[in-house]
Amino acid sequence: MKFLLPALILCAILPAAACSGDDDDDNATPTEPAEEETAQAEDTAIPVGQPADSELRSVADVVDKLAPSVVTVQTALFDPSSLGDPVPAGAGTGFIWDDEGRIITNFHVIQDPTNPLTVVDEITITFSNGESAEASVVGFDINTDIAVLDVEDAGDLTPAEIGDLEDVAVGDAVIAMGNALNLEGTPTVTTGIVSALGRTINGVTESGGTIGIPDALQTDAAINPGNSGGPLVDDEGRVIGINDQVIRGTETGVPVEGIGFAISIETAQPVIEEIIESGEVNRGFIGIQFVDLTPAVVQGLGLEEARGVAITEIVVGSPADEAGLEENDVIVQIGDVEIEDSGDLSTALLEYRAGDEVEITVIRDGEEETVTLTLGERPETSA
Repeated sequence: MKFLLPALILCAILPAAACSGDDDDDNATPTEPAEEETAQAEDTAIPVGQPADSELRSVADVVDKLAPSVVTVQTALFDPSSLGDPVPAGAGTGFIWDDEGRIITNFHVIQDPTNPLTVVDEITITFSNGESAEASVVGFDINTDIAVLDVEDAGDLTPAEIGDLEDVAVGDAVIAMGNALNLEGTPTVTTGIVSALGRTINGVTESGGTIGIPDALQTDAAINPGNSGGPLVDDEGRVIGINDQVIRGTETGVPVEGIGFAISIETAQPVIEEIIESGEVNRGFIGIQFVDLTPAVVQGLGLEEARGVAITEIVVGSPADEAGLEENDVIVQIGDVEIEDSGDLSTALLEYRAGDEVEITVIRDGEEETVTLTLGERPETSA
């Protein structure tokens, strides 16, 4: 399922209201429990929503575990008119990935607002103990909105524990911690639930970058600028997502509440590992522009169903051009992966690299055709 976002906003998690009550029996006679029974109940009681075998007993326990791993990310640009002093550009959140000083955040947190394909001039990381350090950029991936930073000589670090998306279900409690509104003092802690799994988010950030995030987590989130890049964790304090964006309203002007998204750790982890290894993510380059199949596109192309993505432009001399793909072709399969929308396309291309040969099935003039294409290297200018 695809969401075309009218605007992508730095996100946070809205505290979920929790209610509990007792099933009273009007005919029952109140009795005083024995001291031993009361003590036992106090020893074994766990908060509503926590599994019985949970090692963590409350949100406060999760916060204590998570806090040393969460950092504030502040950015700056050099402005010649300010006599060379850096000018604040923005703020966000990140979390410690490993004990070598690597920090994970969103690309849009460190993105240069004057040039969406580049990063800011200066990045400062503030740790939970109040100490600050300058960070360098290891690499970033615009498409999934992920960036990896590095802090040298950061001292003893507490990497966040990474969770498993297979253990996550709709309705599970989640907790977020981040630099909401760039407020002074400790990070802001908020709670919510997993509202949906497997969402696909495509859109354009406020500063102009394009993103395509498959398998995103949906959660009931409020818009709190500064939380982007922070961890979304389960009730054991394990990172299951990277807070990224929320929907404030629809294209028709209908207000929206409680629709927030986080990049799933399943999507993020291979991207992060590849950036650490090589400084970039090379998915391989096809050389096309494409759109999802809206009702208008389906009607315009005379299609029977809204399945796949339609090619709107072929880059001259690209692998797509050499393989014979054409404008208005509808891609419905790449390799063994069926393509329902652009999120599927992004996910499928994560499996391939430049030089790989791949079969692409398209619908052309109502008939299916398969072409074999050798992926190229993505040009630096093609975001």
